[in-house]
Amino acid sequence: MFLLFSVYVNSQKTNHTIHTEKIYLHINKTFFTAGEDIWFKIYLVNGITNRPLTPSQIVYVELIGPNFKILEKKTFKSVESNDHGNFKIPVRAKKGVYTLRAYTNYMRNFDDSIFFRKNVFVNTSNTLKNKYKNNSKPDTVDVTINKNISTSNKQNIDIQFFPEGGHMVNGFLNHVAFKAIDSNGKGIPVSGEIIDETGTKIIEFNTSYLGMGKFYFIPKSGKTYWATISDIDLGKSFFLPKALNNGILMTLVDDRENYRLDIRSSLKREINNFKIIGKQKQNIIFETKINTDKKSSSAIVRITKDIFKEGIVQLTLMDNQNKPLAERLLFHDNGNKNTQSIVSASENKNVSRNLINLEIDMKPYYDTDETVNMSLAVVDKAVTAPQYSTDIKTFLLLNSQLRGKIEQPGYYFYSNGSDRKQHLDLLMMTQGWRQYLVDKYEVKTKPAVTFLPENDISIKGKVKYQYHSNKQINAEVSLFYKNKEEMGQDKIKTDTLGNFVFSNLTFTDTTTVLLTAAQYGQSAPKKKNEKDFSYVIELDSLESPKIRSEMHNQIIRKKFVFDDFTSLLERAENNSNKFFYSNNIIQLKEYTGNAQKNKKKTKYELKRRFALYNVPSHTVDFEELRRDFPNIDPILALQGRIPGLSIRGNGAFLRGSGSLSGSTNNKVLLLLNGTPIFDDPFLLAIDIDFIDIIKGPRAAIYGSRAANGIIAIYTRDGSEESFDANNGDKSNSIHFSHQGLNKPKKFYEPKYDIKENTLDEPDYRDTLCWRPNITLDENGMAKISFYASDIPSTYKVILEGVTSKGNPIKAITQFDITARKEK
Repeated sequence: MFLLFSVYVNSQKTNHTIHTEKIYLHINKTFFTAGEDIWFKIYLVNGITNRPLTPSQIVYVELIGPNFKILEKKTFKSVESNDHGNFKIPVRAKKGVYTLRAYTNYMRNFDDSIFFRKNVFVNTSNTLKNKYKNNSKPDTVDVTINKNISTSNKQNIDIQFFPEGGHMVNGFLNHVAFKAIDSNGKGIPVSGEIIDETGTKIIEFNTSYLGMGKFYFIPKSGKTYWATISDIDLGKSFFLPKALNNGILMTLVDDRENYRLDIRSSLKREINNFKIIGKQKQNIIFETKINTDKKSSSAIVRITKDIFKEGIVQLTLMDNQNKPLAERLLFHDNGNKNTQSIVSASENKNVSRNLINLEIDMKPYYDTDETVNMSLAVVDKAVTAPQYSTDIKTFLLLNSQLRGKIEQPGYYFYSNGSDRKQHLDLLMMTQGWRQYLVDKYEVKTKPAVTFLPENDISIKGKVKYQYHSNKQINAEVSLFYKNKEEMGQDKIKTDTLGNFVFSNLTFTDTTTVLLTAAQYGQSAPKKKNEKDFSYVIELDSLESPKIRSEMHNQIIRKKFVFDDFTSLLERAENNSNKFFYSNNIIQLKEYTGNAQKNKKKTKYELKRRFALYNVPSHTVDFEELRRDFPNIDPILALQGRIPGLSIRGNGAFLRGSGSLSGSTNNKVLLLLNGTPIFDDPFLLAIDIDFIDIIKGPRAAIYGSRAANGIIAIYTRDGSEESFDANNGDKSNSIHFSHQGLNKPKKFYEPKYDIKENTLDEPDYRDTLCWRPNITLDENGMAKISFYASDIPSTYKVILEGVTSKGNPIKAITQFDITARKEK
């Protein structure tokens, strides 16, 4: 069953404050083709205030494939939301739904529903069979609500009821919201009747939007009520919550300039000196006592609207012992939806390959003491998200504040429909419903914090005895790391349980890491040439959280996503030739591999595909070397394995005098993943997949620089079957490759005003511009220029950001590009 609500118990006035965090990713588009880049900007903000000030700075972003496995993971250091990155979709990626997931280590202390997730859709490069031949305008993506429900879905309807304020109370007119959902958790339209145990019809009800609705009735003591659905026999009834004989009602009315709370009680005590507390972002905005000078069982409280900012307001009724009795959420809408004027496009004639100019004017939309962090994407409208999808404003103000998935969140902000505000209030009454257990009391306890905030890279784990699980640990862990820019070591003593953590590490590149555990104060094993196997190291800081929620939504993805977006996928696929990047995507001929083909040979061929040589003279696979000698220099590891290769001092020699590190004349050519390099790559055996040796005529294709042969090193890229030191024979040492902090890649934009850079190849870019960091001048303005591609279409300019005070920024404008007329 899909649960929308939370049940609360009484809490003391002095409760524990939890500093939460949340992440939003601005992604350049929604529909991709294999071989393209997914560009994203990270917004890490405080979970309460939305300000870009958080305990954590390290953010993990993962690309999860259609098989629900993590394809790639990157680490970012986001200081005041200023980091960004990209994922390269493999050319041979499978068609389907991919997910970007982002979180901090600290967020792992809570339910993984607070992780950021965004689905994108990937088409295979096989759809790129024909180039873009016509100049017609691509279809506009549109999504309409499907009001027709299949019989199978109707059989799986569930309805939940949400009495306003928390409880139904006998003898009063109760306001009851409800939501009807199908087996996929989607809201669906229904109609029906409320009846009592005698079969008497009490009232009819109908949904008004996305399965939500509301009705009013007066329950009576001793009666039981349930709902039946019209036009279908479900074989079950949906019971309403049991009404209280002694309870309290709190209903909200939007009364133009004010909000009005009507409070009615059937408690055995009066409600004098009770109070209403209004909070926004956990800050108390107002606190007022009711019936201070009289004894009464009812009260009316009017709250002026101008004290609130845009966003959710929490209204709580407390008794004179500071125990909460009822609660209601409302969304204060300041009506300022017109942010389209933030971005404007030039009025020049926009034709293919012409310069496009944009102007951003933020001055009217933020205070002078605020700073603004923004990102901008200019994308073909055909590959952007459907209307009313999640954006930074809906995420920060709505999605991240309520439980459960919110359908079409943008509708509640951007629709011009007359019922928008009423539907938004229904959302507050259903997915924002709260219930306190009246006259019950329980002290809340502070949740345990297992995962600490990270400001730099940390390596955390535990040392255990291999054979004495209950014995107290007295160990120290040594750390050695090495990359292209630095090499270092450290040592730390574990606690008595074996826990250890190396903090404040800054790996600016892929880094080889070696951890070794030993008895505290013991510098070497007791016996010569004998490893200390009494200790075992287990890492936990490098493991990604389990993909739980995504797996729960596996059926939803297959049915819900593809049912709703079938037309979108077809349109994107039909136009997929326009996704083609002539300078990025390599179109491959269709190839069917022999299932019986040797896996290693296939692996070698895939990694050599960009090399100039065809067949090497010798190949050394490093599978066993990675296991037995993970920290040896890979060139030294070749000694005795390659005919004609000798190691003298620090140099490797082929065909006599050529040396990798000795003589400066006739140096052996060194290739790293197919690219010539001239410096020590600072690699260990654990980093290597295999090495090719190319000698004689086979090296001639590289010219005179390869006269003394070639050593071609191919590193591991994650596609191999990895060796895990925690599998198989356990050891007191563990070695692995840490990817380090992500280095942002620059988005490619051609410049057609430079004649020598004007290419004859067609330009099929659908993302014309990606600027992850927009800098405003002293007047709050910015100017951005870029060149159009060859695709005539309507393009969206999507600007997202957040101010230093936590106010989200979202603006969209669009312009048309027409085809250039042939001369």
